[in-house]
Amino acid sequence: MPRSRPRPTRTPASKRGGGDVVGTDIVCDTGTDGAALRRRHPRHSPFLQSELNAATRQIRNACGWHIATVEELTYKKVRPFSEAVWLPAMQIEAIASVTIDGTTLTPANVDFDPDTGWTSLCGRRVNLTFTAGHEAIPEDLVTLTLELAAGALGSPLGISREQAGAVSVTFTRTSGALQPADHARLAAYKLGRLP
Repeated sequence: MPRSRPRPTRTPASKRGGGDVVGTDIVCDTGTDGAALRRRHPRHSPFLQSELNAATRQIRNACGWHIATVEELTYKKVRPFSEAVWLPAMQIEAIASVTIDGTTLTPANVDFDPDTGWTSLCGRRVNLTFTAGHEAIPEDLVTLTLELAAGALGSPLGISREQAGAVSVTFTRTSGALQPADHARLAAYKLGRLP
């Protein structure tokens, strides 16, 4: 007698907190962040979190700063000569403390551009504490992060085409690496961009 395949079951919508993932042998509530899927069924996505982390690192490295969420950061530099101070962040909310060449300054007297990181400061030895970052991760970066992770999981060896007989499939994203089009999507978040 042939074995029948297990049928997926559905949890009533009233009992679900977020989306549901339905497979041939599982149904689990993913909530809003998929944590329940990883917690209850890690065998179904053993590399997902590491690929999401890798995609996040790639985006942050390409942009040159952490992007989200709001964090208190410390900027320290010692240079051979005095020069203008540009903070390595965007979405700057406030400057908490400033020491230039050994002199402590009042943060309220420092002008800065929250979108570019420009400050009115100039010095050789700089020690600054400031708060910067988006409150929430921008939606377009969430999408790009998921695309990068999916590309890494879907084609970890960089395979760009598969063929079986007369049927072939060509993949547009063949790895978790940033592509030239991705850099264009990141342009609004990269340091050095002037509005």
